[in-house]
Amino acid sequence: MNKHLAEAQEQMRARMLAEQQELMLARNTPVAERPYTISELMNLHNLSRPTIIELYENEAGVLILENTEEQKGGVRRKRTIRVPPYVFLRVVKRMTVR
Repeated sequence: MNKHLAEAQEQMRARMLAEQQELMLARNTPVAERPYTISELMNLHNLSRPTIIELYENEAGVLILENTEEQKGGVRRKRTIRVPPYVFLRVVKRMTVR
């Protein structure tokens, strides 16, 4: 059993190293690469707007520009969310079943 465990651990280490290398390459992409909008992510994932926002709003590296304005009857919050390609890849890898 220990032999199988050691083999499984080695495979897991190799897989994690490959994923880390892919993410490092993704982070070093040119700055001119445009981040994704929520609408683009909805099409890529085939998920609803609230689900996409829930997936990405607390993710490290996501750009959130927020503004609140007072209106008659309360305060309205406006947010612009942009997701860099390396964050998109990280979320897709996390969601992928192996």
